[in-house]
Amino acid sequence: MVHFSHNPKKNKRPHRQAVLPTRNEGKEQAVSAAGAYEPRLEPDKSRPTARFDDPVLRHHTLRINHVGLCAYLVALAAWQRGLKVAFHYDVSEKSDRFRHHEGKGHMGELFSISDGGRTHFFRRTLGDKTTIQSSAWAENKQQAKAIWTERGLDVPDGVQISRQTPKAVNKFLSCHQQGQRFLLKPVDGTLGQGVYRNIRPEEIHPLLQRTNGQIYLLEEYIAGPQYRVNIVGDRYIAAFENRPPQVVGDGRSTIAQLVAQARRRVAQQVPAVLADKGPSLTPPVLQFLAQRDLEPSSVPMANQVVVLWPEADLDHGAEAVNCTDTLPHPVREICVRAAQALALPVTGIDVIVNPDTGRIVLLEANQVPMIRATAFPFEGRGEGNRMAEAIVDHYFPESVNNHRHTQASFDFMHICRILQSGVASEIAPPVLGPDWVHQRKNIPAVCVDDSTIRNIKQAMFRYGVHANFVRTDLGDLIVDWVAPTARSKHFSKALEGET
Repeated sequence: MVHFSHNPKKNKRPHRQAVLPTRNEGKEQAVSAAGAYEPRLEPDKSRPTARFDDPVLRHHTLRINHVGLCAYLVALAAWQRGLKVAFHYDVSEKSDRFRHHEGKGHMGELFSISDGGRTHFFRRTLGDKTTIQSSAWAENKQQAKAIWTERGLDVPDGVQISRQTPKAVNKFLSCHQQGQRFLLKPVDGTLGQGVYRNIRPEEIHPLLQRTNGQIYLLEEYIAGPQYRVNIVGDRYIAAFENRPPQVVGDGRSTIAQLVAQARRRVAQQVPAVLADKGPSLTPPVLQFLAQRDLEPSSVPMANQVVVLWPEADLDHGAEAVNCTDTLPHPVREICVRAAQALALPVTGIDVIVNPDTGRIVLLEANQVPMIRATAFPFEGRGEGNRMAEAIVDHYFPESVNNHRHTQASFDFMHICRILQSGVASEIAPPVLGPDWVHQRKNIPAVCVDDSTIRNIKQAMFRYGVHANFVRTDLGDLIVDWVAPTARSKHFSKALEGET
């Protein structure tokens, strides 16, 4: 059951407006924001979290095949604790923060959360507490580096260049030792796209000539594990390592077979939007393997690790490995300070740690952090929905101790289909009141026929409950619902007639 209203402005597309702060404005606000916090370096795991190995939650999240996934995670965390959640086709006239922002409302990424007194608007994980200035600092990697440097934080040595500035490239290279490797990345890039790592000096000019005049950062290349560290306010929440794609031999399977197995495993473990992020034998990967006298038909020994690509590059299947509890405390502290310096209330900090020197180097800040890898790592158990719950804690601290129905869920893709149809401009799942309960009933496969779901839907509408239906691998039907206690009891009795 969802509530929606007519959409009279389906085709409205507000223009973009970029607002960049001056250097003095950036420095002044960063200092004042940073001084207000005392960092907390241990993640708070005292409260229950939504776990995505739950069959119904898993069913709903694994079907999400677009950018709305992170929006669903935040909205779910708010909805489960009884806050009102509404998804919007357009919020430009409802929120000053997003007045000039063009979001994909039809993909569910624009939503609001309300406690009855206050309302906050979001685009995925970006909420209206993140100012336009803070977003500008994070989006401009060179400016973020300058602010961090002023605060005494370590960043890679680098310079801003384009194919029209060959002299700047040569001057920068002349300041580095022979044999130094470099990294080239777009100033306003995202998701690791267009990044060239571990390149030799003679490769830089040819790479720049292949660009369309885009501005790049040329930086020293620093070897070591790369981490995404999620920060909310003054709190360290979670972290994962971006590990180079690899497979482990079993003594029988070829590399091609191991890669296929890994891709199937990824497809079963992560939402559809991530299903194609597993390892693959692309031409560059095949070339990299050939350099080590390996080919797809090679059979690695048991427990032999075969690295498919030397860098944690999403284009070649980088793997997110949960390291929330093992990330060293100095790395956590530096990332909290980095978030404070840019006045970002919610962010994902990319950092690299050199294993030989222990040097902790900040790479960039993400003001719209992708939190899906924290919930769905490629290896190991995730942190559940703790990052999304921390965001809701930050925006609605009075709700921290609310009762949480951590196994309750709603069908996000159904909401997106309604938004895509253009018949609604706003859709809201029911608010879970204090007397609402969450229940489930499993109907064995032998009791399920063509009339079963029809009868259940009739009872759902008759008694006013919010219900979902999920088929198990064995063919059983899980009926999952939330409703006020009295309605739930009536609905439960009606289901007894279906078993």
